[in-house]
Amino acid sequence: MGTLRLKPKDNGLSEQRYEDLLEALKEALKLMKKNRVFYDLAPEEGSHQTRKDFLYIAKKEQLPIYARKIRNTNSLEFFYQQETVVSYVRLSPEAYRTRIVSVLEDSGRPMQKSEIIERGGLKEATWNLRVKELVDRGIVLRQGERRHAVYMLSNFC
Repeated sequence: MGTLRLKPKDNGLSEQRYEDLLEALKEALKLMKKNRVFYDLAPEEGSHQTRKDFLYIAKKEQLPIYARKIRNTNSLEFFYQQETVVSYVRLSPEAYRTRIVSVLEDSGRPMQKSEIIERGGLKEATWNLRVKELVDRGIVLRQGERRHAVYMLSNFC
C-alpha cells in the first residue's frame, strides 16, 4: 500500500540547472516569433530527461512552450504550445478537410497526423479518407510513410 504526502516529489533539478533552463526557455520564446528555435544538447545531457525538465519548468512558470526531440540528432525543437480544441462534434467532409487545412496554416510547419488531430479536435475515424482527398487535390503534401509521415500545405514546400 502507498503512502500519502503533503508535498510533491522533488524533481531532482538543482536551483542552478532550473535557472539555466528557465533562461533558455525565455530566450527561446523571444526568438520564436520569427524563427524556428532549436536547443543543442551537450554530450553529457540526456535528451529525454532534458526535454522533461524543460516541460516541467514551462508548466511551472506558465510559459506557452513545448519541446520535442528531433530524431537522429542530439537536439530539441521548441514550439508555442497552442490550446487544444476539444469539440468532437460530427463534421461534414468539407468541414473536416477545412479544419485540417486550418491547423496546418496556423502551425506554418510540417505536422504529424496525431498533432493535426489533437489541435483540430478531430476524430481519427475518417482521417485517412479526408487527408487522401486533400493530397489527391494537391492541397496537402505528405512526406514519409506510415508513422513517420508529416503533412504540410503544398504552398510551404
